[in-house]
Amino acid sequence: MLSASQKHNNGSITNEPDPKVVEAFYTLYHSKEFKIFEIKIKELINYYPYSIELMNIYSVFLIEQKKYSEAILFLERIIKIKPSNFRSTLDLGICCSIIGNVEKALKCFQNLIQNSYKTNIVIDQVNILIKILSIEEIKKINP
Repeated sequence: MLSASQKHNNGSITNEPDPKVVEAFYTLYHSKEFKIFEIKIKELINYYPYSIELMNIYSVFLIEQKKYSEAILFLERIIKIKPSNFRSTLDLGICCSIIGNVEKALKCFQNLIQNSYKTNIVIDQVNILIKILSIEEIKKINP
């Protein structure tokens, strides 16, 4: 049995589950059965530990559940496997902004701007981060 990848009937190896399985997870997610969804997707990620698609699904779920630190772990795994996954880099930057990891957030946003990925959205995120920092600095001066 292959742990990091699976063999298809045609002999090719993939790190992703069958598209029907992924579709079933979207259905389960939209049914609002979040506890079952989370248990099952974790099991499947263990079976397909390099599945970018599964980790994307799970990281979006974690972000929606406001579990930003957990989402960051999966987003970092995705980016390590596929550095050109700019959507995950954007999500990572946003999560880092939310939890206050400004330096990491700015590195993500800088990477995205250098790669011309949705520049307007990234600049909006940087402006939001600057406003948050300005408010924090003002609070330090006038407690």
